[in-house]
Amino acid sequence: MKQPYLYQKLNIKDDVILDDSGNAIMMQWERSVMRMSADLITHNKGDVLNVGFGMGIIDSFIQERQPYTHWIIEKHPQVIDHMKKTGWYDKKNVKILEGGWEDYVNYLPCFDGIYFDTWDNTYSKFLDRVSYMLKPDGIFSYFNAPKDGHLNLYPYTSIYNYTSLIRQQLFYDYYVVDISESNKNGQRPDGDTYFPINQSYYALPVWSKKEKLIDIPRVVKI
Repeated sequence: MKQPYLYQKLNIKDDVILDDSGNAIMMQWERSVMRMSADLITHNKGDVLNVGFGMGIIDSFIQERQPYTHWIIEKHPQVIDHMKKTGWYDKKNVKILEGGWEDYVNYLPCFDGIYFDTWDNTYSKFLDRVSYMLKPDGIFSYFNAPKDGHLNLYPYTSIYNYTSLIRQQLFYDYYVVDISESNKNGQRPDGDTYFPINQSYYALPVWSKKEKLIDIPRVVKI
């Protein structure tokens, strides 16, 4: 029987993280998407939360944009150990919360930007709290890909995400990111895919409390 993600021994490399079955958890090809996501949630360089450190790709881009505070929630002990070894605990504006988002979601302050990207996890209760965690001009986004058979409606994001957030009176918009170059050689070394291998564009979700918070370029070529 396969162990839950939290108890698996990960293989953390420079360009990929694999679980103990060799399944890819995070890969370098995601950099273009993560760079745009970091630009989005640091739109005013305020207080930013990222849920799921992984390889630290988006967190590195967030740090380049110098937000006022940078919160990270991470639960896997190996990833936490890797963060300690690579100096994340020493960064002055970084606050790391060890454990699952479930441990903190009811006690977090409000943020200017929130990004959510975890592996092997359900997040319905997190989505239900988004409006409470966003400042009036805050932005929420997440990695937008179908997984475990969930339907993904490009560019309108998954049905559950969409309805849950709309009920909170949040407004939806999206970047269209050109991923044709990064996607052409496959997304995962285990042979699986997040979306069709010939897909050229990725819809980057933008959720906010204001209908027109920032200007969204319809297509961004990386």
